[in-house]
Amino acid sequence: MYLSFRDRGASTTPPNSYYEPPEPRVYYCPVCGEECHTLYTNSFGEIVACNDCLGSVDAEDYFDEEDEE
Repeated sequence: MYLSFRDRGASTTPPNSYYEPPEPRVYYCPVCGEECHTLYTNSFGEIVACNDCLGSVDAEDYFDEEDEE
């Protein structure tokens, strides 16, 4: 039985050819416009922040400041 070049698992790309991988896609936050990797949504599925424009605050500190006002 004869196996073709492709059937033997060999690469179909000639050995001297140059392969250029595609450029990676860049994503931007719709809230702040910065390049981002992660988007955060609320319970309704709406985007509210990205990994750059999202911040956090300790709940105790937040409510203590609110009580002082």
